[in-house]
Amino acid sequence: MNVEGQDLEFKRSVTNFKEVGKTACAFANAFGGRIIIGVADDGAVIGVPDDVVNTLQQRLEGAMQQVSPVPFHRITVEEVEGKRTVVLEVSQAGQGTFCTHDGIVYHRTGSINTKLGGRALQSYLMDRYILSFDESRSQADLGDIDMDRLEGFLKKRSP
Repeated sequence: MNVEGQDLEFKRSVTNFKEVGKTACAFANAFGGRIIIGVADDGAVIGVPDDVVNTLQQRLEGAMQQVSPVPFHRITVEEVEGKRTVVLEVSQAGQGTFCTHDGIVYHRTGSINTKLGGRALQSYLMDRYILSFDESRSQADLGDIDMDRLEGFLKKRSP
């Protein structure tokens, strides 16, 4: 197996489906990725018990419905080393869009889900062509206007 990183997350099992939703949101806002359940953090295949597979798939789909908008995804059962794993594959959100989980924008950075806010969120939205420079707020106020330059400009424009 590979190691966890930008586009891969291992879960031995899942008890907190909210965290799965956050990770899926982060993957969608980055480059997409896969969450593989039944694999330890070190990559050792543990497997998912047969009697849990169907319920797990349903709960994963429920977790995906908490991401808005719901990114394209698929849930599959794969056999690895003779053991069943459940794989949630999340596609990258399309250009000009982004996903949230509970109203928060998450982004995958390495193997970490990062909550975006402030300037980081503004930069992310500008990079995705969701927010343009013209729409961003300036820190300038009226006291920052150079009145001599303004008068000179107005004189040049007047007949």
